[in-house]
Amino acid sequence: MIRYKNKEKREIVDKVQEMQGGSKEDIWAVTEFQWKFVAKTIREGLFNSVRLPYLGRFSVSLFRLLKINNKKNGSI
Repeated sequence: MIRYKNKEKREIVDKVQEMQGGSKEDIWAVTEFQWKFVAKTIREGLFNSVRLPYLGRFSVSLFRLLKINNKKNGSI
């Protein structure tokens, strides 16, 4: 059995399993997919904005990116 640290998420997964059936691992994977997608998109360096309905838009600030890149290159 997998132990998840977040108590609220565990309770939601339990309720979904009671109502819909399925395994907890599959339900947990579905709930975490959106965050993995956002992280992957930003990590790939595409710098596209990602919009999650009812939650908001996630994007990388180009000014902040410029500062980070300059700091990595030692220009600052």
